[in-house]
Amino acid sequence: MNYQLLILGSLIAMMYSYVFLPKHEGGAAGSNILTLYPFMYEGKIIIPLTNDKVLHVHHWLIYLILVFFIKDYIFLGFAFTMIIQGLTYRDCLNFIEERTSGY
Repeated sequence: MNYQLLILGSLIAMMYSYVFLPKHEGGAAGSNILTLYPFMYEGKIIIPLTNDKVLHVHHWLIYLILVFFIKDYIFLGFAFTMIIQGLTYRDCLNFIEERTSGY
């Protein structure tokens, strides 16, 4: 196992997390907020369910799935760090959210 590449991926994830992700659940994301209606709102991947509810697919869940398919060491370091970071939010297991005016 190439630990240097795992550490490099983890360091990149920490920098990415610091710059682009909210510091706490519900917080504002970084300055480059991507919105692509109807599936992405301010960097969050969402799937509309009803007029009142959306399914929020958390980034930690996406990375958890990807680690089974992508075996690059830098990516694995990045993904495992992003999984841990995502699980630190109090709402990490809340998948159904109220639809706000923006989405």
